[in-house]
Amino acid sequence: LVGSGFWKVYESIGGDLTKDKEFINKLLDKVNLGIVSSDELHTAAAHRLGMSKKEWKTILHDDEKPNEKVFSFIKKSLKGRYKIGLLSNVGPGVLERKIPPKFFILFDKIIVSSEIKLIKPDPEIFKYACSQLHVNPKNAIFIDDQETFLKGAEKIGMKTMLYTNLEDLKNKLKRLLNV
Repeated sequence: LVGSGFWKVYESIGGDLTKDKEFINKLLDKVNLGIVSSDELHTAAAHRLGMSKKEWKTILHDDEKPNEKVFSFIKKSLKGRYKIGLLSNVGPGVLERKIPPKFFILFDKIIVSSEIKLIKPDPEIFKYACSQLHVNPKNAIFIDDQETFLKGAEKIGMKTMLYTNLEDLKNKLKRLLNV
């Protein structure tokens, strides 16, 4: 929904995703569980990349633009026809910084990992999301751009879709839902 993601930005400025995978995973998990602050994340990432925190944050924030076309599709094709949840692995206040308030009304429930102390791909976060939306997991679809996050949803019986681009998503949903 917003930008290309932490991993892609990290890699685009010279970060080694293979060498730094464990470092990034541990750091992001701690932030997404609310154990470590976003400021500590930025400090650690910048240090690892050999740049100032200000430089790192500028590059990351420049990437974090809402995908207006996806939000428009949700509004025109899904809202009012289906229950829609936003499930995000983020620290406190991150969604409010990344997503304009006008888009929050598109979602019936917004679930933030750091607030409930669960993170994707833990199946428990998907159970929680389904319970909050009052839907049976077998009648739910989870869409994410991270393939590893789909596995937790699949474990509880949800259908899953890997997001690569909007046209692909529309085609997949059309086949499944006749959207």
